[in-house]
Amino acid sequence: FCRDYKASAGGIDWTKEHTVQFSIRIDEDLTTSYFSTVNDRYHISNVNNTRNTDTTASWMVTVCGGAGTYAGADDVGEWIFYDGNRDNGAMDAARTVSSNIVVEKGTVYEFTIIVDPETRSYVGTVTDGTHTFTTGTLGWRRSSTEIGDYLMFDTRGGDNPSMTDVRQYSIDSILISQGTVPVPGDASGDGKVDGKDAELLAQHWGATTRA
Repeated sequence: FCRDYKASAGGIDWTKEHTVQFSIRIDEDLTTSYFSTVNDRYHISNVNNTRNTDTTASWMVTVCGGAGTYAGADDVGEWIFYDGNRDNGAMDAARTVSSNIVVEKGTVYEFTIIVDPETRSYVGTVTDGTHTFTTGTLGWRRSSTEIGDYLMFDTRGGDNPSMTDVRQYSIDSILISQGTVPVPGDASGDGKVDGKDAELLAQHWGATTRA
């Protein structure tokens, strides 16, 4: 599933920082043998082609069923972000950044991706409503200074020909915007969730009115 990332409608300047938000729910049990290899994957990214893992990707979010090129052994079954080297390089599991949020059937995950074409970088946030993870500043995979043409939701099934080895997911609330967009859990308003937000929460714990 994809949409035209750079559609002219909406007045967004694609050469400037903008925000991509979406919700995704995985509708299969990822603990089964049908999601058990590196070839069993879900991908979300911005690409310039019809493949989500090609070198035209700028930012990338993935969950893999097994270790290999796309995920380290400790990252299997978790949402992971890719820290590219801005050189159209081959995928390297050593460059992945795990959220440590395990993907479970039926859980809705909300993503916020802040994309900065001027520095060819991005910051990603994912939350399941209980746990929230925000990356540091990550690099694009593509070498181009322009984002790709498509926002892509893509999957891959492993080598099992059984009809039960089929990826199942639902997506909702896709929004591409420019300007200040709240990040879930970002109490300080700096675009990331960190210790500052925890301090603010502790300072105002139990409050019923604005300070």
